[in-house]
Amino acid sequence: MTNKKIKNYFSYAFGEVILVTVGILIALQIGKLAENIKKSEQEQVLLDNLLIDIRHDVRTLDSLAVHVDGVSRRLASVAFAKTPTEVLDVVQSARYDYMFQPQNGTFEEAKSIGSMGLIKNGPLRNRTFRYYLAVERNIFLNESSSFKYNHEFVTPQIDEKILASKEYFEVIGVPSQLPPLNMQEIIQDRKLTGALINRVKLLNSQIRAWQRLSAQAKDLVKQLETELGKEE
Repeated sequence: MTNKKIKNYFSYAFGEVILVTVGILIALQIGKLAENIKKSEQEQVLLDNLLIDIRHDVRTLDSLAVHVDGVSRRLASVAFAKTPTEVLDVVQSARYDYMFQPQNGTFEEAKSIGSMGLIKNGPLRNRTFRYYLAVERNIFLNESSSFKYNHEFVTPQIDEKILASKEYFEVIGVPSQLPPLNMQEIIQDRKLTGALINRVKLLNSQIRAWQRLSAQAKDLVKQLETELGKEE
Protein backbone atom coordinates (compact mmCIF):
# COMPACT_ATOMS: atom_id res chain seq x y z
CA MET A 1 0.00 0.00 0.00
CA THR A 2 1.45 3.31 -1.07
CA ASN A 3 1.85 6.26 1.26
CA LYS A 4 -0.84 8.12 -0.67
CA LYS A 5 -3.35 5.31 -0.19
CA ILE A 6 -2.53 5.04 3.50
CA LYS A 7 -2.96 8.80 3.86
CA ASN A 8 -6.32 8.68 2.08
CA TYR A 9 -7.45 5.76 4.25
CA PHE A 10 -6.65 7.56 7.49
CA SER A 11 -8.25 10.75 6.23
CA TYR A 12 -11.43 8.82 5.41
CA ALA A 13 -11.39 7.01 8.79
CA PHE A 14 -10.83 10.28 10.65
CA GLY A 15 -13.69 11.88 8.74
CA GLU A 16 -15.96 8.97 9.67
CA VAL A 17 -15.02 9.33 13.36
CA ILE A 18 -15.77 13.05 13.22
CA LEU A 19 -19.13 12.45 11.56
CA VAL A 20 -20.10 9.78 14.09
CA THR A 21 -18.97 11.99 16.99
CA VAL A 22 -20.90 14.99 15.67
CA GLY A 23 -23.94 12.78 15.14
CA ILE A 24 -23.77 11.52 18.72
CA LEU A 25 -23.38 15.07 20.09
CA ILE A 26 -26.35 16.29 18.03
CA ALA A 27 -28.46 13.34 19.22
CA LEU A 28 -27.51 14.06 22.82
CA GLN A 29 -28.36 17.74 22.42
CA ILE A 30 -31.72 16.87 20.84
CA GLY A 31 -32.42 14.39 23.65
CA LYS A 32 -31.46 16.96 26.28
CA LEU A 33 -33.64 19.60 24.62
CA ALA A 34 -36.59 17.20 24.49
CA GLU A 35 -36.09 16.31 28.17
CA ASN A 36 -35.96 20.00 29.12
CA ILE A 37 -39.16 20.68 27.18
CA LYS A 38 -40.85 17.74 28.91
CA LYS A 39 -39.73 18.95 32.35
CA SER A 40 -40.90 22.48 31.56
CA GLU A 41 -44.32 21.17 30.56
CA GLN A 42 -44.51 19.10 33.75
CA GLU A 43 -43.51 22.15 35.79
CA GLN A 44 -46.33 24.19 34.21
CA VAL A 45 -48.89 21.49 35.04
CA LEU A 46 -47.62 21.28 38.61
CA LEU A 47 -47.74 25.06 39.09
CA ASP A 48 -51.22 25.26 37.54
CA ASN A 49 -52.54 22.58 39.89
CA LEU A 50 -50.89 24.17 42.93
CA LEU A 51 -52.49 27.48 41.99
CA ILE A 52 -55.94 25.85 41.76
CA ASP A 53 -55.49 24.20 45.17
CA ILE A 54 -54.23 27.30 46.96
CA ARG A 55 -56.92 29.53 45.47
CA HIS A 56 -59.42 27.04 46.87
CA ASP A 57 -57.71 27.26 50.27
CA VAL A 58 -58.03 31.06 50.25
CA ARG A 59 -61.78 30.86 49.61
CA THR A 60 -62.20 28.21 52.30
CA LEU A 61 -60.15 30.08 54.90
CA ASP A 62 -61.90 33.40 54.33
CA SER A 63 -65.36 31.81 54.40
CA LEU A 64 -64.55 29.82 57.54
CA ALA A 65 -63.19 32.89 59.35
CA VAL A 66 -66.32 34.92 58.59
CA HIS A 67 -68.69 32.13 59.61
CA VAL A 68 -66.92 31.27 62.86
CA ASP A 69 -66.59 34.94 63.76
CA GLY A 70 -70.40 35.09 63.70
CA VAL A 71 -70.61 31.99 65.89
CA SER A 72 -68.12 33.45 68.36
CA ARG A 73 -70.00 36.74 68.61
CA ARG A 74 -73.34 35.01 69.20
CA LEU A 75 -71.79 32.72 71.78
CA ALA A 76 -70.26 35.65 73.62
CA SER A 77 -73.74 37.19 73.93
CA VAL A 78 -75.42 34.09 75.41
CA ALA A 79 -75.53 35.75 78.84
CA PHE A 80 -77.91 38.33 77.35
CA ALA A 81 -80.33 35.76 75.91
CA LYS A 82 -83.87 36.25 77.16
CA THR A 83 -85.56 32.99 76.16
CA PRO A 84 -84.62 29.28 76.11
CA THR A 85 -85.04 29.29 72.33
CA GLU A 86 -82.32 31.95 71.98
CA VAL A 87 -79.99 29.95 74.22
CA LEU A 88 -80.57 26.76 72.27
CA ASP A 89 -79.94 28.48 68.93
CA VAL A 90 -76.63 29.90 70.15
CA VAL A 91 -75.07 27.09 72.14
CA GLN A 92 -75.72 24.31 69.63
CA SER A 93 -73.33 26.03 67.21
CA ALA A 94 -70.66 25.94 69.95
CA ARG A 95 -70.71 22.13 69.93
CA TYR A 96 -69.54 21.90 66.32
CA ASP A 97 -65.90 21.44 65.39
CA TYR A 98 -64.68 24.06 62.93
CA MET A 99 -61.55 22.90 61.15
CA PHE A 100 -59.75 23.99 58.01
CA GLN A 101 -59.29 21.12 55.58
CA PRO A 102 -56.69 22.16 52.96
CA GLN A 103 -56.86 21.07 49.35
CA ASN A 104 -53.33 19.69 49.34
CA GLY A 105 -53.51 16.70 46.99
CA THR A 106 -51.19 18.22 44.38
CA PHE A 107 -48.52 19.14 46.92
CA GLU A 108 -48.64 15.81 48.77
CA GLU A 109 -48.34 13.83 45.53
CA ALA A 110 -45.50 16.01 44.24
CA LYS A 111 -43.67 15.72 47.55
CA SER A 112 -44.08 11.94 47.70
CA ILE A 113 -42.69 11.32 44.19
CA GLY A 114 -40.04 14.04 44.42
CA SER A 115 -41.39 16.23 41.62
CA MET A 116 -41.34 19.49 43.61
CA GLY A 117 -37.81 19.81 42.21
CA LEU A 118 -39.41 20.55 38.83
CA ILE A 119 -40.09 24.08 40.11
CA LYS A 120 -37.01 25.94 38.92
CA ASN A 121 -37.82 29.10 40.90
CA GLY A 122 -36.16 28.28 44.23
CA PRO A 123 -37.81 31.02 46.34
CA LEU A 124 -41.24 30.04 44.99
CA ARG A 125 -40.59 26.38 45.78
CA ASN A 126 -39.51 27.29 49.32
CA ARG A 127 -42.59 29.50 49.84
CA THR A 128 -44.80 26.58 48.81
CA PHE A 129 -43.14 24.27 51.33
CA ARG A 130 -43.44 26.91 54.06
CA TYR A 131 -47.15 27.41 53.37
CA TYR A 132 -48.00 23.73 53.66
CA LEU A 133 -45.80 23.41 56.74
CA ALA A 134 -47.80 26.26 58.32
CA VAL A 135 -51.05 24.47 57.40
CA GLU A 136 -49.84 21.26 59.04
CA ARG A 137 -48.66 23.12 62.14
CA ASN A 138 -52.06 24.82 62.43
CA ILE A 139 -53.88 21.49 62.31
CA PHE A 140 -51.72 19.87 64.99
CA LEU A 141 -51.26 22.81 67.35
CA ASN A 142 -54.29 25.06 66.96
CA GLU A 143 -57.22 23.03 65.67
CA SER A 144 -56.44 19.88 67.65
CA SER A 145 -56.35 21.84 70.94
CA SER A 146 -59.67 23.49 70.13
CA PHE A 147 -61.17 20.12 69.21
CA LYS A 148 -59.91 18.53 72.44
CA TYR A 149 -61.18 21.33 74.69
CA ASN A 150 -64.55 21.38 72.95
CA HIS A 151 -65.16 17.67 73.44
CA GLU A 152 -63.73 17.40 76.94
CA PHE A 153 -65.18 20.54 78.54
CA VAL A 154 -67.65 22.54 76.45
CA THR A 155 -69.86 19.82 74.97
CA PRO A 156 -70.45 18.00 78.30
CA GLN A 157 -71.47 21.29 79.94
CA ILE A 158 -73.86 22.18 77.12
CA ASP A 159 -75.33 18.69 77.02
CA GLU A 160 -75.89 18.55 80.79
CA LYS A 161 -76.98 22.13 81.49
CA ILE A 162 -78.88 23.08 78.34
CA LEU A 163 -79.66 20.23 75.96
CA ALA A 164 -80.94 17.95 78.73
CA SER A 165 -84.11 20.04 78.88
CA LYS A 166 -87.75 19.98 77.92
CA GLU A 167 -87.25 22.72 75.31
CA TYR A 168 -84.50 20.88 73.44
CA PHE A 169 -86.49 17.66 73.23
CA GLU A 170 -89.46 19.65 71.94
CA VAL A 171 -87.21 21.04 69.19
CA ILE A 172 -86.20 17.55 68.07
CA GLY A 173 -89.78 16.30 68.43
CA VAL A 174 -89.22 13.79 71.25
CA PRO A 175 -91.50 13.64 74.33
CA SER A 176 -89.62 14.20 77.59
CA GLN A 177 -90.24 14.50 81.31
CA LEU A 178 -87.16 16.69 81.77
CA PRO A 179 -87.67 20.06 83.50
CA PRO A 180 -87.69 23.28 81.43
CA LEU A 181 -84.64 25.50 81.21
CA ASN A 182 -84.19 27.93 84.07
CA MET A 183 -82.71 31.07 82.48
CA GLN A 184 -81.52 32.47 85.79
CA GLU A 185 -79.63 29.30 86.64
CA ILE A 186 -77.99 29.23 83.21
CA ILE A 187 -76.80 32.82 83.49
CA GLN A 188 -75.43 32.26 87.01
CA ASP A 189 -73.76 28.90 86.29
CA ARG A 190 -70.05 29.70 86.61
CA LYS A 191 -68.83 26.38 85.21
CA LEU A 192 -70.99 26.65 82.09
CA THR A 193 -70.11 30.32 81.62
CA GLY A 194 -66.40 29.60 82.03
CA ALA A 195 -66.55 26.81 79.46
CA LEU A 196 -68.35 29.04 76.96
CA ILE A 197 -65.91 31.93 77.52
CA ASN A 198 -62.95 29.64 76.86
CA ARG A 199 -64.73 28.27 73.80
CA VAL A 200 -65.03 31.83 72.48
CA LYS A 201 -61.32 32.42 73.12
CA LEU A 202 -60.34 29.26 71.26
CA LEU A 203 -62.64 30.10 68.34
CA ASN A 204 -61.08 33.57 68.11
CA SER A 205 -57.63 31.98 68.19
CA GLN A 206 -58.64 29.73 65.29
CA ILE A 207 -59.98 32.72 63.36
CA ARG A 208 -56.68 34.59 63.74
CA ALA A 209 -54.75 31.49 62.62
CA TRP A 210 -56.98 31.15 59.52
CA GLN A 211 -56.49 34.82 58.71
CA ARG A 212 -52.70 34.42 58.91
CA LEU A 213 -52.85 31.34 56.69
CA SER A 214 -55.10 33.16 54.23
CA ALA A 215 -52.62 36.06 53.97
CA GLN A 216 -49.80 33.58 53.38
CA ALA A 217 -51.86 31.72 50.77
CA LYS A 218 -52.81 34.95 48.96
CA ASP A 219 -49.14 35.93 48.76
CA LEU A 220 -48.30 32.49 47.35
CA VAL A 221 -51.13 32.79 44.80
CA LYS A 222 -49.62 36.06 43.54
CA GLN A 223 -46.20 34.41 43.25
CA LEU A 224 -47.66 31.49 41.29
CA GLU A 225 -49.66 33.78 39.00
CA THR A 226 -46.53 35.82 38.27
CA GLU A 227 -44.54 32.66 37.50
CA LEU A 228 -47.29 31.42 35.17
CA GLY A 229 -47.96 34.84 33.63
CA LYS A 230 -51.53 34.79 34.91
CA GLU A 231 -51.62 37.98 36.96
CA GLU A 232 -55.21 39.08 37.49
